[in-house]
Amino acid sequence: MLNTAGYNSTTGVFTSQTTGLYWFSATIGVNTSAIFTDNNGTSCFFLVNGEYEYLEIVPFMALGTASFELALEEGVQISIGHCDDTRLIANSATTHFSGMLIRTFDEID
Repeated sequence: MLNTAGYNSTTGVFTSQTTGLYWFSATIGVNTSAIFTDNNGTSCFFLVNGEYEYLEIVPFMALGTASFELALEEGVQISIGHCDDTRLIANSATTHFSGMLIRTFDEID
């Protein structure tokens, strides 16, 4: 995340700092040698306050990307998790999580 306000790089959790419309995107890179050995692959989910809420990210072969817009109240947490098999997820060079505030609700009027 470019502006890291609200993002905890240790836990990978973003907490909304203001009520508004947000956009999130995640790319999951997969260790392809493990896929061919294991033959299952993996998938992960966007979580809202720790619960399954939004898009499933399913890497096809090496990468999987998903994004969405979501209206959030202040203090809501967004993260990626509930992955089928975290051993298959590649390093940070191919795995990314980003988001941005599109506008606050008072800007919509």
